[in-house]
Amino acid sequence: MTGPGIDDAPPPRIPGDVLFSVLDGQAVLLNLATGVYHGLDAVGTRIFELLSEHDSLRAVRTAMLDEFDVEPEQLDRDLRDFLSELSGRGLLEADDEAPTS
Repeated sequence: MTGPGIDDAPPPRIPGDVLFSVLDGQAVLLNLATGVYHGLDAVGTRIFELLSEHDSLRAVRTAMLDEFDVEPEQLDRDLRDFLSELSGRGLLEADDEAPTS
C-alpha cells in the first residue's frame, strides 16, 4: 500500500503454516510455526476472508467500502495497520516472500 490510498499490488498472502477457521463470525488463526492462536473480531475476520478471495488490495478495499460505513481515508489507515499487525505476528507475508516452485 502506498500513500493515502491502496495500490493494485497483490495482497499479502496467508502462509501455509497458518490455519484459519471462522466460528460464530469470528476468526481463529493458528500459526503452526509458533503454536500461537490469534483471534479476530468480525471486521478483522472479514478483511482476512477478503484477502484470501481477492488478487489486489484495491479489490479488498472496494469490498470493505461496499460492506461497511467507513470513510475511505479511515479504511486505508485501518487496513495498513491491520496488515502490518498480522504481518508482524507471522500471519501474513508479502507476496514477494512466497516460495517459488
